[in-house]
Amino acid sequence: MATDEHYVQSHQHRGRGEAEENRVYVFSRQVFFYCNPMDRPVWVETHCCVLFISAYGVPFEIDFGSTRAGGKALLAGPLVRRKVLAKDAGLVGFYIMPESPLFAYLANTMPSQGYREIDRGVMDEVNTELIALYEGRADVQQTLTTAAYLQRLLAPVAGMPVAGYPAVSPTAGELTQSVRAQRDVSLQQLAELHGISYTRMSRVFTRHVGLPFREYKNWLKHLNALRLMETGISLTEVAQEAGFADLAQFTRIYKRWYGNPPSYVRQQKNIRVFLTPELTSPP
Repeated sequence: MATDEHYVQSHQHRGRGEAEENRVYVFSRQVFFYCNPMDRPVWVETHCCVLFISAYGVPFEIDFGSTRAGGKALLAGPLVRRKVLAKDAGLVGFYIMPESPLFAYLANTMPSQGYREIDRGVMDEVNTELIALYEGRADVQQTLTTAAYLQRLLAPVAGMPVAGYPAVSPTAGELTQSVRAQRDVSLQQLAELHGISYTRMSRVFTRHVGLPFREYKNWLKHLNALRLMETGISLTEVAQEAGFADLAQFTRIYKRWYGNPPSYVRQQKNIRVFLTPELTSPP
């Protein structure tokens, strides 16, 4: 992580009610912040666990289809279809990616409905930082402070290093490294590599990584597409190189992830990405 006080991209002060662009704060390969004041309520389904926080302390609602949940802070699990209704809440999303050691713990301990309400009061210590993140004027130190605080808050046991879960063999790191090293590896091949049955590997992978094997491979495809989009090549080329059947399929799946087509992220008037100096592209 960076220790610089500023991001690569400059940003201007914007007060409450003047947040006319969405913002992504990229400072780690495991977590990031996303603030989306411009987004209309749309259905999305992401691979990340997301802690939604009202920076201004205004209650918001999340529609999960069969039920709705309200409050000032809420943790949603991965691959849970949802629509956020957060007008005037100053909503900050803290995204925990599958690469985070905390991800599998959160995914495996999530209640059956796919979300958990969180006490907003325990975040009062970082109120100033949360507001700065939403309003587009947080520096790197404020971002790191908030991220570290929230990860400690979500950690399985107070004082226990997040990296300590899960301590089993094969570990989540060993499994994901195997898949990243050979993107076309099958679950059967992975089972043979680690000397266990196909059925057991399916269970082990889902529990230790926090996603089923197929969905983790989809997540890697997702990351590859995001990196390709930063290169400036056409969206048709992005779709082809990332492994989608065609641009239509890529667009359809991208909208499922984010609620907007991939062309949306390339419009600077819609979204601004804040990058720490050593991260020249999104994770």
